[in-house]
Amino acid sequence: MLGLIHKILPIRQVFSIIFTLIAFVPLQAWAGGAQQTTIDGVPFRWGTELVFNADKGNLKSDVAAFRHDAAMQMVEDAFDTWGGLVQNSFDIYEGESLPFIEDDAGSDLNQNNFDLYLNSNVAVNPVVFDENGEVLEEIFGECSKFSLLAFAGFEDWNINTGTIEKARAVFSGACIPDSNGKTVSQDGCGGCPIRLDSTQVRTMILHEVGHLL
Repeated sequence: MLGLIHKILPIRQVFSIIFTLIAFVPLQAWAGGAQQTTIDGVPFRWGTELVFNADKGNLKSDVAAFRHDAAMQMVEDAFDTWGGLVQNSFDIYEGESLPFIEDDAGSDLNQNNFDLYLNSNVAVNPVVFDENGEVLEEIFGECSKFSLLAFAGFEDWNINTGTIEKARAVFSGACIPDSNGKTVSQDGCGGCPIRLDSTQVRTMILHEVGHLL
């Protein structure tokens, strides 16, 4: 269980830090949720806590550096890093993993069950490890897993209080080489624009976690 304290940076300062961190990666390979503001231009914020619900699956199942525990450590490290950039504090905790046992939906989130929790009325904040990019394709269309490595942002917020009520993040493993050094391929899609190493995956996760805050 995480018990981290975080605060929100001004949006321009956040983006300045992110773009400095990802300058070595082709820009077309990145994407993230848009920052949302109230009608007065004030960024929406979490209330007293953010509880995220992680996928039980792996980012790349046959590579130890990207199996579930290692991927979770990257997520926790990203929250820790953003935690050093604080003004107004709130707690961040890891909640129950997804899929919930009672939903009888398997042992990980994938293209067949992700919509139980993403863009749904279920009060969870999913963090999805999309090993083959199939969740991305279900959301954004065919071949999107070769141009979009991850995305994150808010799903719901309270316009009256300015507080965030639901968010999500999806991290794709499609462009992470497997144990044979191969990335996911698909006829007619052109393949991955980049082969991600562990440093780049950490930076990707750090980038997107910033969009959750």
